[in-house]
Amino acid sequence: MKKIVLIVSIALGSSFIAYTNVHASTVNKGQENISISVNNEKNNTLLNRDEKNTNDENDKSKGQNYVEKASDSSNKDELSGGLKNNVETTKNDDVNLNTNKNNTNIIDNSDNDKKENGWVKNNNEIYYYENNNKTIGLKLIDNNYYYFDDKGVMKKGFIDIEGKNYYFNEKGKMYKGWLNLDGKRYYLDKNDGSLAKGIKNLDGHTFYFDQKGIMIRGFEEIEGKTYYFNDNGEMYKGWLDLDDKSYYLDVNTGIMAKGMKVLGGNTFYFDNKGVMTKGFKEIDNKTYYFNDMGRMHKGWIDIKDKSYYLDVNTGVMATGFRELGGKTFYFGNAGVMRKGWVELNGSTYYFNNLGRMVKGWLKLDSDSYYFKDSGEIYKGWLDLEGKSYYLDINTGVMAIGTKILGGKTFYFGNDGIMRKGWVELNGDSCYFNELGRMVRGWLELN
Repeated sequence: MKKIVLIVSIALGSSFIAYTNVHASTVNKGQENISISVNNEKNNTLLNRDEKNTNDENDKSKGQNYVEKASDSSNKDELSGGLKNNVETTKNDDVNLNTNKNNTNIIDNSDNDKKENGWVKNNNEIYYYENNNKTIGLKLIDNNYYYFDDKGVMKKGFIDIEGKNYYFNEKGKMYKGWLNLDGKRYYLDKNDGSLAKGIKNLDGHTFYFDQKGIMIRGFEEIEGKTYYFNDNGEMYKGWLDLDDKSYYLDVNTGIMAKGMKVLGGNTFYFDNKGVMTKGFKEIDNKTYYFNDMGRMHKGWIDIKDKSYYLDVNTGVMATGFRELGGKTFYFGNAGVMRKGWVELNGSTYYFNNLGRMVKGWLKLDSDSYYFKDSGEIYKGWLDLEGKSYYLDINTGVMAIGTKILGGKTFYFGNDGIMRKGWVELNGDSCYFNELGRMVRGWLELN
């Protein structure tokens, strides 16, 4: 058996192939094409040689055994791309060899620790070598940044570098711009690739990213102020209707309104959650009313057949007695304007159908009453413009007809005036003295 050494140069991009010793039973000297497969690569390298060159090489090797060593540096300059294969025909069975008529397939068992410049994959980890040294840290390669840990392994995903976060994609390249990942959205600075956190202005819109760099949607409290970010993450400004609730975000700052707020000449109230208030609202022990549009109401308002009054200046709901337009009204604790009889602190008042407090005479059905200037009902004897009346001490009803008071008989006409002198009662003539008392027995008149 002849021992033949073939030196083959194969250019395979950034990959490299170490020296390999190969054993063959035969090699056809007259064969024009030799196909060699290294490291199970699908692409074969086709080496074209004419028969003359092949014979010349065989002549040089007659009578001698020529074996190239992997450590022989003298061959490096003779090979294109610095990639070399040493092929030796021997009886050694270190590497499997399959031969057929057209080519030879070889599985490379080269040393995995071999180092060269460029990209290297070893045990599913990717490295980058420069001058036979592993790259560590951040590295610009072909206009893309990569990051290698202290063992030289290329990293993927989020990486903290000197207090800033960066993202490296599945190919290890630093990512810049918007990133959607696992249902979350991030932004990596388009210049330095750093992960955005906090308030960020991008393309005329304001966004907020939490401490993990996640873009926020919805309401978010930032330094004691509340903001709203829409589904695109953009800070919202102005009126916002959400789930049948209304909010207001300042048109300049985006801060959510809380408490009293004057907008467009109208006063609104927003609770601690920023929800615009409708209806009655107690604020600092005072009650206000906000209509269906959230605007504070001022003046008279009728709600479900009940009347209320909100101060025309402050909007505060009236309670108790209130002078309006020269008339006196009374509003209960709930602000409802009272009508009819009202008992207050032992005194009785009457308010007509318009809610106005009655003063002076009032006739209800067949009964008459008299109310003081203060609005209180009058009870007992009443002298008015030289005339005497009597109002029941319990009910205040004005007396008419014959009335026994303090054991004395009096007579009041249909107008309630106490009568004096002669009065016809049931066909009888009766006499009432100057005090209005009926005289019984002998009467002497001048």
